Amino acid sequence: MGAPGLDVYYCVVGLFVAIETKAKGKRPTPRQQITIDAISTAGGLAYVVDDVVTIELMIGHIKSRL
Repeated sequence: MGAPGLDVYYCVVGLFVAIETKAKGKRPTPRQQITIDAISTAGGLAYVVDDVVTIELMIGHIKSRL
């Protein structure tokens, strides 16, 4: 097992964003949740998306932070 990570990382105008993609209704593993919590604690934005609605909510939240 290597270092834990999420599916996508990117930087938007200085905001660190991480995304974990899941099948509809699935939840992050405990290891992924630890990574999500660490990113949030460090001031980054971490999202779990599983459909178009959660993607749209994520985009809206990111836009509100710019």
